[in-house]
Amino acid sequence: MAKYRLKVAHQLRNADIKSDVWLPGDKENEHLGDEKGTLVGTDTSYPVINPTTEMVALDSEADDLIQAEEARLSRAQASMNPIDQLPVKLKELFTRDDYEDRYIPGFDGKPRPKSV
Repeated sequence: MAKYRLKVAHQLRNADIKSDVWLPGDKENEHLGDEKGTLVGTDTSYPVINPTTEMVALDSEADDLIQAEEARLSRAQASMNPIDQLPVKLKELFTRDDYEDRYIPGFDGKPRPKSV
């Protein structure tokens, strides 16, 4: 019986229409008052397979699943944003790539003629 309220907007699959749907959370509905995020999970049209830390647990099973997700993120030193997980090589960000010196722009893989 895991049931949640969304803190922020999520995109979840609607089981009735079999399509992804944007659902507002507390943040998007703050003009309506406190705790106006969409209810998802068991007994709703929006089943939750993997909860996020941006959901409020409304029962003990949901609370256990959110705690497991927080532990998983902590173990992997991860974040919920996959872009944050990409390795960044600062040296490459600040040094000029010599691709344009070696290849003709607009002609993928065609090297420039060697200078005499």
